[in-house]
Formats: sequence, structure tokens, C-alpha cells
Amino acid sequence: MRLLATVTIALGVITMTFAQSSKQIVKTGPDLGLPFSPGVKAGGLIYVAGHVATDAQGQVIKGDQIGHELGFPTANLDTANLILPPNGVYAARTKFRNKVYRVALNIGLRPTVTQAKPQIRVEAHLLDFSGKLYGEELEVEIGEKLREELKFASSTELREQIGRDVELVRGLA
Repeated sequence: MRLLATVTIALGVITMTFAQSSKQIVKTGPDLGLPFSPGVKAGGLIYVAGHVATDAQGQVIKGDQIGHELGFPTANLDTANLILPPNGVYAARTKFRNKVYRVALNIGLRPTVTQAKPQIRVEAHLLDFSGKLYGEELEVEIGEKLREELKFASSTELREQIGRDVELVRGLA
């Protein structure tokens, strides 16, 4: 059984909605005594009954345009106050303007990109999407982890791996 969890944080209250497929199983908060430990910074985790709650929501902000240059434009989510799963590349999905998109998602420090002060980034490549997302609120439901974040010797190697990641996401149910 694959358990998906959506996490909403409002006014200091953490609400978790668990679903198997699209059927809601339970909706709870911290007052019901489930064993969980909220992460308090980027890279933190929420564990509930042995499952990792995986959801990221934020405003799309302008990035460095590296994904666009590589042929895989990304929606960069503002990571302020986000609770995130461990760094890595994930299969994900999002709904934008009533359409569901598969997403190749990178969470991490982008080790191939030279940066003076590396910061956690959440970069979502929406498969088969064309358009601008700047300023929009985007909620990404994070699914299967595909691989660890890696440092590549060149942008060509990075582009080829992203292509493989996208094809893997496209092939997932």
C-alpha cells in the first residue's frame, strides 16, 4: 500500500491529510497524539506513523535560469518555512489551472552549479507544460525518490541525466 500525505501549516498548526489514491483515510493534527516530529528548517522531515509526509507548497520565484538553458525549465519554489524531505531527485505531481502535471523535482544544493553560498532549492520541472509561473502559488505532491543529488563533471552530463530523470517520471504510473 502506498500512503500519500499532504501537509498544511497554518497559524502554527500542522494538519496532515492521508490518502490512498484519492480516497481520504484520516485527517489529523498534532493534538491527536500520533508519533511525529516536525522538521523546523529546510531539509527537515515529518514522520507520522512511520511514513514521511511529503508535500511542498510555495510561491514560484525567479531562479538562475539554468534549467531553461539546459532545456528543462523549472518552477523554483520559495523555500522559506518549507518542511522538506531529504535532498534528492523525486517524481512528483502538481495541479495548475485544473490540469495535473507530472513533475521531475530536485530538492537540494545543486552541487554541479558553482555558487558562493549554496542554498537549498526546490526546482520543479513540469512535464508537458509551457508558460510562465512566476508569482503563482504551486503545491507539489512529492512521490518516489529517484536518486540522490549528484555532482556532474559538465552541464552536458547534467542535461543527459535530467533527460533520463524526466523519462523515468514520464513512465511512472
